[in-house]
Amino acid sequence: TFTVSNVAPTLTPVVPSESPVATGSTVSVGLTVADVGTNDTHTATVNWGDTTSSAGLVTETAGAGAIRAADAYPAHGTEHVTVTVADDNGGVASTSTSIVVNGQPSVGAGGPYSGVEGAGVTLSGTAVDPEADALPVTWTYTVAGADAGTRCRLPGEPTLPPAGHSPDAPP
Repeated sequence: TFTVSNVAPTLTPVVPSESPVATGSTVSVGLTVADVGTNDTHTATVNWGDTTSSAGLVTETAGAGAIRAADAYPAHGTEHVTVTVADDNGGVASTSTSIVVNGQPSVGAGGPYSGVEGAGVTLSGTAVDPEADALPVTWTYTVAGADAGTRCRLPGEPTLPPAGHSPDAPP
């Protein structure tokens, strides 16, 4: 008498479609599975790291195939994603990765602003990023109710026509 033991499937590292991913955007993961039991079939479960999990889509032939799954994260942070694959004989394998979920910054331009011809106007705005990433600052402005030919100038910039754009102006 001899006994044939099941061998667990082997997995490639799980690869996210992107990381970082914006809060609320869909991110997908993919990996491949191989099993020496060429008649084995497989199921996959993805633990998304945010208290949710879902079944992975398994496409396979002769014990080998691909696994895909997708999810959207409602909050920013770093999520530890684990994909667990089981064969129909009880063999189990897991692989993990991390996905960075980047939150939307909040921005306020202050204002409304007004001024007197020939005098300066101080612009003051705020920008806060949940991950404390550096944020580039740009100002876009429109001169309303001014005489034709009115021109505005931001510090350190050449004279701009109304509705100009200054990528280097301080907040």
